[in-house]
Amino acid sequence: MDIKTLVIVGIVMALAGALSMATLFLTRRVYLGFGYWTFGTLCRMLGSLLFLFRDQLSPWLTIIFANTLLFADIVLIGHGLRIFRNQQRPAHSGIEIAALLSFIALFAWFTVMVPDTRMRILVWCIYAGAFMSWTVFILFTRRPAWFGSGDQFLALALSFLVFATLIRAGYTGFYEKSQFDFMTASGQAVFILINIGTTLLIVLGQIIMNAQRIEHDYCLVQKALEQDIAKRQYLEMQLREDAIRDPLTGLFNRRYLNESLQREFTRCRHNGGSLIVAMLDLDHFKHFNDHYGHEAGDAVLRAVGHLLQHSLRREDIVCRYGGEEITIILSETTLAVAAARLDAVRQALTALCIRHQDQELPPISASIGMAVAEPIDLTPDTVLARADAALYLAKQHGRNRIEVNTTAANPPKLRLFT
Repeated sequence: MDIKTLVIVGIVMALAGALSMATLFLTRRVYLGFGYWTFGTLCRMLGSLLFLFRDQLSPWLTIIFANTLLFADIVLIGHGLRIFRNQQRPAHSGIEIAALLSFIALFAWFTVMVPDTRMRILVWCIYAGAFMSWTVFILFTRRPAWFGSGDQFLALALSFLVFATLIRAGYTGFYEKSQFDFMTASGQAVFILINIGTTLLIVLGQIIMNAQRIEHDYCLVQKALEQDIAKRQYLEMQLREDAIRDPLTGLFNRRYLNESLQREFTRCRHNGGSLIVAMLDLDHFKHFNDHYGHEAGDAVLRAVGHLLQHSLRREDIVCRYGGEEITIILSETTLAVAAARLDAVRQALTALCIRHQDQELPPISASIGMAVAEPIDLTPDTVLARADAALYLAKQHGRNRIEVNTTAANPPKLRLFT
């Protein structure tokens, strides 16, 4: 296959690559730098086209300008790569401009002043090999987060072309005469064929790089979206917790008590399970606040809240009813087991050691009233009222004790735990 035919094949390949990249560029699904690659592909196609008319047009167009366009394509590969990797203003633009100007000067010299085909090829090999090597160095050493097979593919294609360019320089320097007919030189045809093949590989590598970066950024957006959703869910959960938690004790608040008691009462009626409600009140707490101050009282409430959260079952619901009163909802348990568990809590409260401002506060105690939900109870408030009545009796009978209300129809039958 003669060189002219190879050049035509190269033009067709360059046109296909240019159309592919231009189409992708016009979709605007590309990154900064891809436009330089697209323009470089157009330069390659135009330079190859001018090369066909070397017998009809001036050497300034068919040799000097045509080779300048081909070299500009190689320069634009590296320039576009640096911009593609988020370098908005590449630091070596001055070097690229100087290289282009010196390349034009040398080609003009060896075309017009001292015509020498071999020297033109050697100049081409030196300049093209240097810039392609620089681009390969950037590809392998400055790896962004989206570095992938597209970068590797482009680097391998350019590396192969650098190797072929070095061989071409050696072959031309040692085996070609200073003046020979380039269009009939069979040795040069091999290198043109290699250039045509690697041209397609370079375009393919650039397209893959752009696609992989789109995928990488999509994953980043998806990850950020998932994190934002998780953050929103966490904030919603925190808002929900803040809405149902008492800020001082960490226990559930009165609002959550109303919701939970209604829910558990309905479940008890439908499923036939057990429901026990207890009211706990700290003994002489008003006197404690008056004597030691409200800050000391808050320290006691915090300690009591912490103790209750760690002394009862996870399914038990502990709520601050108001002031020093605490309501406890115990489900799916017997009266004896619940009373024993609450009596253990009562004893733990008396043994609680609380310090405030480097001062050990006196021991505290609590009175507890319990009520079991019975068929006669029409609403959950009825059970709560009976538990409160039992608490009142516990205070009347000396405090620091548990009283149990076992019926709602008659005066309560009480069982005593001290």
